[in-house]
Amino acid sequence: MADLVSLIMPVWRPRPDWVRQAVEAALAERGCEIELLVIDDGSPEPASEALSSFEDPRLRILRIEHGGVANARNVATEAARGSFLRFIDGDSSCPDRCAMPLESGTPIWWLHPTGTTPSVPSSKHPCAEPMTSSIATGGTPAA
Repeated sequence: MADLVSLIMPVWRPRPDWVRQAVEAALAERGCEIELLVIDDGSPEPASEALSSFEDPRLRILRIEHGGVANARNVATEAARGSFLRFIDGDSSCPDRCAMPLESGTPIWWLHPTGTTPSVPSSKHPCAEPMTSSIATGGTPAA
């Protein structure tokens, strides 16, 4: 069985159509096992309302008191079941790229639960934009 990748999507006051598109794109990831954690950071309108049409067991929606994106990511990191974490936004998508680094053995930008953060040149990143997620969780980026 392939390593589980936990996709973490913090949201606060998301546009319903955008967050639905982002969730749809995340759940369409191929080539690896995923779970998607949508962390509603105390939105006035619960994100679960916008996502009520999804019946995918890989999707988990957690609602917390508003504490900011770093807090939402920290809560999700604790709740994640995956061997790898990947932070994604509620208004964007990166389809079909989840498994690329895992299959090739290339170091990846995801924060591993051990706290290590491998890095690669942005040109090799699955979404071509570096993620500095380790800073949000108190770590430091690898050199």
